Amino acid sequence: MTCQRVFTSPLLETGTPLLVVLMVWVSSFACAASHARELLPQTDLPTPPAHVTIRGGDVTVSSQDEIDTLAGIITIEGTLTVTGDAVLDLSPLDALEEVTGNLRIQNLYAQQVLKGFEHLKNIGGDFLIDETTRLEQIDGFSSLKRIRGCFGIGRNVSLQRIPPFPTLESVGGDFYILRNPHLQAVTGFEALQRVGNDFAILENSRLTTIDGFAALKHIGRDLGLLKNTSLQHAGHFSSLQSVGGHFTIATNEVLSDLDPFASLRSVGGNFAIGVNNTLERLDSFAALYSVGGSLFIENNDQVASLGGFGVLESVDGDVYISNNDHLNSIPGFKALKLVGGSFFIRHNEELEVIAGFDSLESTHIGGPSSVSFNVALDLSKFPTNALPFLPVDECRGNLVDDWTSP
Repeated sequence: MTCQRVFTSPLLETGTPLLVVLMVWVSSFACAASHARELLPQTDLPTPPAHVTIRGGDVTVSSQDEIDTLAGIITIEGTLTVTGDAVLDLSPLDALEEVTGNLRIQNLYAQQVLKGFEHLKNIGGDFLIDETTRLEQIDGFSSLKRIRGCFGIGRNVSLQRIPPFPTLESVGGDFYILRNPHLQAVTGFEALQRVGNDFAILENSRLTTIDGFAALKHIGRDLGLLKNTSLQHAGHFSSLQSVGGHFTIATNEVLSDLDPFASLRSVGGNFAIGVNNTLERLDSFAALYSVGGSLFIENNDQVASLGGFGVLESVDGDVYISNNDHLNSIPGFKALKLVGGSFFIRHNEELEVIAGFDSLESTHIGGPSSVSFNVALDLSKFPTNALPFLPVDECRGNLVDDWTSP
């Protein structure tokens, strides 16, 4: 931030020409400087004090006077906590570029709009905005580039809007946005490439849109989009390549549009998509190669077809495809060769076609297997070479349980 000094010389009020005033001012300064050199050796000249730009230690501010003491500070070597029941003008913090510890904005009881931190670039610890009561809107943070700890916006009971974070590239810890009951959209993270631990957007009851994560490539642990009961669209995760832990999209009751995770190659833990009652398509995982835990596709009432898993070769845990009321066909999974645990296709009331397990043999299933209670499924239509995972341990409750020979 640049500051302008405004001053008025009494000489300008006398009508004296400006050139004469400047000559007198320069001459006076030159004479004073010359006199000073005559009085003191050059090495003894006092050095003007530099403006302090670094503040050491943890800082907690809860009043405007305390905020004002940080004007011009560029670096806080410690944690900055903003809290309290006053309405605060944060513009004195506009010069701040780095907080080496945590930045915590917590327990604000009167603030409705949070605006500032436009030049903040690096946070050495956590970035947290949580447990505010009247905060409705967050603006600023347009220069934030790195967070070594967690990114968290949670439990803000009135929050409706968060800003884009267009320059944020990495979060070393968790990334979470949770329990903000009036938040409507999460967008604008186009530069984010890496999250070191969990990525979670959950229990935001009025959230309708998740978008703008097109550069995100790696999540160190779990990804969870959970219990956002108004969520309709989740998209632009097109660069995501790996999830180190569990991958879960569940209990989003009106989610109807899930953009492809076109680059996702591996999930280290469980892969679960469930209880998304209006989701119609599940063809979004064309590059998924391995799942280190179990695969669950359950209770998605409107999904009609399971395609889009064409290169998946191994699931180290169980496979459950069950209770998808309108699932009619399973044409995907043609490359699946190994299931380390159980293999269940059960209680899919409209399932008629299983055509997508060409490479899975029964000897490559590590646990119990069942194709049961799919009341529209006539297994006699399929030769066993089309369903190499047969025979299974349990086969009952289908329209026809017997299958033909090759």
